[in-house]
Amino acid sequence: MAKEPDEMASDLISIYKSKRKETRKGYFSLTVCDFKLIAGKEKLKAAYLNSVDSYLREDGYIIINLRDERDLIAIMRIETVKKIFNKPDEQLLLKYIPNEDEDEW
Repeated sequence: MAKEPDEMASDLISIYKSKRKETRKGYFSLTVCDFKLIAGKEKLKAAYLNSVDSYLREDGYIIINLRDERDLIAIMRIETVKKIFNKPDEQLLLKYIPNEDEDEW
């Protein structure tokens, strides 16, 4: 039987927490096939994935959807994303900000 998006989000959070206990890093990825098996779905529609992601975000988690590129769906805490991905140095950013004197498209 197919799981509702909130049930699937809850299961993914449980997997995250179990993995965190074992490895100290809870983030993980699933193949699309494994995601569908856990969800009880034959097909994985974008609307379903977006709904699961919305429920995850309410609890501080996020889906990283790589199903088209790598056949993967990753689950992470939003705080982990903030820690891993650092903002570039301000001098580097300034290098790429358009000059007001340059023509616009």
